[in-house]
Amino acid sequence: MTPRPLRRLLAVGALAALLAGCGSFKQDPAATVNGSEITDEELHDQLDAVQSSEGYRTLLEQQLGQDAAGEGKGTFATPFVSSLLSEQVYFTLIQQSLDDAGVDLGRGREDEARSQLEERGGQDYADLPRPQQDDLVRRVALLAALDEEVAPRYFEDHKADFDTLCVNHVLVSTEERGDAEARTRAEELAQRIEDGTPFRTVATDDSDDSAAAAEGGDLGCGSRGRYPAEFEDAAYDLEVNEVSEPVRTQFGYHLIRVRERNGTGYEEVADSVRQRLLARLATDAEVTVDPRYGAWREAEDAPGRFSIVPPSEV
Repeated sequence: MTPRPLRRLLAVGALAALLAGCGSFKQDPAATVNGSEITDEELHDQLDAVQSSEGYRTLLEQQLGQDAAGEGKGTFATPFVSSLLSEQVYFTLIQQSLDDAGVDLGRGREDEARSQLEERGGQDYADLPRPQQDDLVRRVALLAALDEEVAPRYFEDHKADFDTLCVNHVLVSTEERGDAEARTRAEELAQRIEDGTPFRTVATDDSDDSAAAAEGGDLGCGSRGRYPAEFEDAAYDLEVNEVSEPVRTQFGYHLIRVRERNGTGYEEVADSVRQRLLARLATDAEVTVDPRYGAWREAEDAPGRFSIVPPSEV
């Protein structure tokens, strides 16, 4: 088993038949990312490495959350291939962002990445063939450069998006109401608040979130990543003590009030900054994919989270 620290270092998102790793179907490109090609040969070279190294295959299966083996001997499962290509797209985006920022990985950063992998990966890393070791070193170095050089700049330009918010809400659930009925109810409650009824009173007496209602609608304090994207986007647009219009999520309609807002330092939210930066890079990117591998799509339930969807799911 690959140690968890190593997996955390690496974690970052129509085939007519399941692909074999021996170099069939070589066409260019497998994907194009903002004009840069990921060739079919590059993809198949990585598949060949997966086929020839059990340790590398195990590492990628854990990293991608996909089983590599296809139904036939010597073949790969289509979702595994699509996920592998998705990862290549993301690392291409990272390299492009570093190039745009004028950041060179340099020998020092790669040496540091190799030391980290040797220390944290232990024998699992040491047993990998040298080309796969070098590939992992480069990826760890790319992520380190992104975190050290590009992400802090992104944070400085979007500081308010990473504030810690203390939030209260009123929920009008759609579990037992139709959408129109729920929205009308939320609008009525919003009007009561506008007319002078304290937000806490409405949240206590009328919210369908019974746990929060017992605390006056209190949802606690935190940064992004705790709530549905629609809820968070609306909350971060509010001034302190301002009440939102009804906001629709999968749970129903919310009236949101931010009672406190505090700035944070980059180190406190570095993981969130990386996720937001990668989502921005993916959203802005022009990505085309050979239809044999699937299509580049945004997840319906996670705005900004793109991946290559296998052909059978397109």
